[in-house]
Amino acid sequence: RFFNDQNRTAQSLRRILSYCSRNNKVPEKLIGGHGILKESIDSQMLGTKKLFHQETGKQYLHLIVSNDDFLKDVDTAHQIGNMVAEFFSEFQVAVYTHTDTNNLHSHLVVNTVNCISGKKLSMRKSDFYQFLLYVNQVFIGNGLNPISAKQILICNEDCSEDSWDYEYDDNWDY
Repeated sequence: RFFNDQNRTAQSLRRILSYCSRNNKVPEKLIGGHGILKESIDSQMLGTKKLFHQETGKQYLHLIVSNDDFLKDVDTAHQIGNMVAEFFSEFQVAVYTHTDTNNLHSHLVVNTVNCISGKKLSMRKSDFYQFLLYVNQVFIGNGLNPISAKQILICNEDCSEDSWDYEYDDNWDY
């Protein structure tokens, strides 16, 4: 699931990180990612934005990685969330794995500023399609069901070339 919500302020970044950590109720072993330390994720992401003078515009990309009810092992679910986060190798990504529903799932919050070049994340239709193919490789490599061809087709048909960066209040399901 890809959330295309309004998030143009530092407060919106703090709010989503607080939500994903369930106000610090997610066990430390289920918080991960790359390019960040668990203790101060929000200040690190905001610091990267400030360092590169990229404090305006889209603040983060929010994704949920889930494989329905097939995955029951918490550690494996968290590992898969971290593996999916590797797609964004030059960006800070926080991964929070939730166990509060019947469906284990990981929230990924991607800083939109590249921590190496300082450029903003550009997630065009073709990039998102490549992301879905990457996720399928991770799922299949871990013995899970891939994202269906129908879901990928919906993405290809419904996503305009730069749709992820538009201001929407609603969620898109993939």
